[in-house]
Amino acid sequence: SGPVTNTFTPAILDTKIVEDFADGEKSSIAVQNNGTIDAYVRVGVYGYWAVKDNGGNEKIIAPWSCPGLANTGWTTDGDWHYYSSALKPGELTSDLLGGTPITQNDPPASYPNAYLVVNVIHQSIQAEPADAAKEAWNWTVPYN
Repeated sequence: SGPVTNTFTPAILDTKIVEDFADGEKSSIAVQNNGTIDAYVRVGVYGYWAVKDNGGNEKIIAPWSCPGLANTGWTTDGDWHYYSSALKPGELTSDLLGGTPITQNDPPASYPNAYLVVNVIHQSIQAEPADAAKEAWNWTVPYN
């Protein structure tokens, strides 16, 4: 008998943030799984208030904290928001903001012309083995 060829197809972990942003308002944040394997995802939402100085340079004037997010499918631990289920290939998480947009409203009183800068980051990890998220993120997957 002749040689046997074993073909291995590596799994692809590929997720991306999907946001709706218009007219100074971020109305939704979700994560899309474009890979070939189930994945757990987490999202961080960070921001600050800023103004432009006379030279046109951005000057940070105050921190901003993401409001508490109470929505289906997400849990919060520290600065991270975890999607509670493994995201299958092609799936999109529920909206992290749960219908409550992030707006430019309520700048610090002493800086009425301040604008809000919000950065959204995400991380993903393969869902198998089952303890991958625990080992990498120290996060225990809730069992529904």
